[in-house]
Amino acid sequence: MEFLGELLNAFGRLDFVPVADGQIHRFDVPGDRHGSKNGAYQLFLDGIVSGWYGTWKDGGNWQSWSSRAPAGPLEAEQVRQRVERARRHQEAAETALRLWRDAWPADPNHPYLVAKGCLPHRLHQLDNKLLVPLYYAKQLVNLQRIFADGTKWFLSGGKVKGCYSPPRPAADHLRRLGNRSHPLRGNRHRRGLCHELPQPAAIG
Repeated sequence: MEFLGELLNAFGRLDFVPVADGQIHRFDVPGDRHGSKNGAYQLFLDGIVSGWYGTWKDGGNWQSWSSRAPAGPLEAEQVRQRVERARRHQEAAETALRLWRDAWPADPNHPYLVAKGCLPHRLHQLDNKLLVPLYYAKQLVNLQRIFADGTKWFLSGGKVKGCYSPPRPAADHLRRLGNRSHPLRGNRHRRGLCHELPQPAAIG
């Protein structure tokens, strides 16, 4: 596989074969501490085979790759947009992980929770902001931040479509998810995603 050769040239010996499923995969860079997962790649098979790779050790200087030169300007722009969108998703996911680790269990007396009459469940809090986790393929990829006045914002550039937010602990949620997730469609629902839903919420 050409992409594997690209990774080997960039990092040296690796203990995996790249998976072309359009998902972000993280891996240990040779020489790094085991489990640090500083490397990342994403590979697409649809259309022109293309993707990106890199490591956070060099500040997230992601490298683009494609199996051949684009057939024309339109295809080149499609590849560029796909890779750029994937990069933004990756950077937002890293920010989400950092903020989630720095946060603490939400205060039940947070003004938003009090106003809604809700318990914090597994929400976290950072300063005056509640953090609602968004998962995709069992990985934290984004956060919804809820301010004291009820304003809600996702992380800029982060993945939203296809994500879900479990009101229960993640392990319990994944066991229960099945077909009981409730698709949320439309901007109004996306802005309003919160732990108040009685079942795991999914964004379609």
